[in-house]
Amino acid sequence: MTAYSHCYIETNAIQQDIPDLHYNNAGHLEVVVDLHSNVLSQLNVIFPLIYFSLLYLQSEQADHPILLKIALNSINYCPGFDALGLWLQRKAFIHLIQTEGIPTTLNHIADYINLSSVNDSSERSFRIELLWYAVMKLNLSKVDIALVVRMLKDHSKLGLSNDR
Repeated sequence: MTAYSHCYIETNAIQQDIPDLHYNNAGHLEVVVDLHSNVLSQLNVIFPLIYFSLLYLQSEQADHPILLKIALNSINYCPGFDALGLWLQRKAFIHLIQTEGIPTTLNHIADYINLSSVNDSSERSFRIELLWYAVMKLNLSKVDIALVVRMLKDHSKLGLSNDR
């Protein structure tokens, strides 16, 4: 899990080249991006081990800091069709809510947002889709849902303003 976190979240192990725009034979504009398929292939090969490690940590060390890191930090590459990194993040995020509750999870998100605004060199962002996913997937109380909505309204970095 530490290696996954380091390679795919903390650093940019999968470097994305500047998109190459060109017209194909039919005259349609194409965008070609080299995602270093070697690294993506390695991720696909070891992903079952990464997923098992996530499940093991969730059951044996439910408060391990790497689970929080995976839940809050977005992956540093454009996901493939299967979006394994995003899937892993959703699993870690749901675990965070189930073990720590909505109020504590929202505090973690607020801390994460505030930390990224203090460190201007960091372009981190939190994926608000995770909150909506949790609201749809989990049987949250009306109070918890109201807390999520309030969080979205109170933090402009999450994309909503107070007038919505």
